Amino acid sequence: MSEAQPFVSICLPAWNSAAFIRKSIGSVLAQTCDDWELLVVDDCSSDDTWKIMQEYAGQPRVKILRNEKNLGQNENFNHCLRKTRGKWILILAADDFIVPHTIETIKREVEQRPDAILWVQNHLNRGFGKLPHLVTVDNYVREYGANEFAELLYLKGNIFGEISNFTARRDALMKIAPPFKEGTQTVDLRCWVRVMKANPTGRVVYWPEALTHILEHEASISFTNNRTGETYVDFFRLPTDLMDVTWRREVLVLQALRMLRCALRFGRLLPAGKKLLPYQTMLALLKRALVGTPN
Repeated sequence: MSEAQPFVSICLPAWNSAAFIRKSIGSVLAQTCDDWELLVVDDCSSDDTWKIMQEYAGQPRVKILRNEKNLGQNENFNHCLRKTRGKWILILAADDFIVPHTIETIKREVEQRPDAILWVQNHLNRGFGKLPHLVTVDNYVREYGANEFAELLYLKGNIFGEISNFTARRDALMKIAPPFKEGTQTVDLRCWVRVMKANPTGRVVYWPEALTHILEHEASISFTNNRTGETYVDFFRLPTDLMDVTWRREVLVLQALRMLRCALRFGRLLPAGKKLLPYQTMLALLKRALVGTPN
């Protein structure tokens, strides 16, 4: 007899996460709703990540896997997704954790909204010796149409935070399989934009309660990318990478102006050889706006 399909598959891709992974896994095991499966996938860590993961072998609803070779962040995300069975999918970073009623809340709310394809929850940022601080977009429950949400992400960036804050309906997400293939710092933003464009009648639910705790630390990919300048390369490439989808002319012009403002502010942080990237992106956007977006 086949197992019943869980409400949500929680993917926990890990790489050299020994310092954090117990708390992350523990936050899933502590959920008040047990309609989930957890897949923890180690991407050939060189620390004790795999050893710690084996402590959870045999736990109900928990699967631990180790890749034969290092796949890198994006492909490890995709590899984990291929192993899932849930109706919804949450990718939980190995250095983040969720509060105990997270899955209970998501399940209750999205089951009342059959057109929902993406859930976004608020979060607390922790780390660097600072007190936890709330990052709020709105202080009330809000719904967005798919195109409205795509334009918001495209023009504002990922104001909703890290990948751990998002839970996607599986059928909507897999329309763009493999979902995670472009970029480094903005790989999740690119994914959500493409999901919106592939599901134009879908809805997004924003939940203002901080259900995720995001840990900021020097070993994180985000911190490393900021230090090397890769964050800014990725940021200035994103608008043109996403020009294969349809945008209104007004959106393209606004994005071009945004690139100019950001170039003046952050252009100095780009690595040598990439200093002209913001202006190349701006010109490409204006050209597309003038000639129109092909149907």
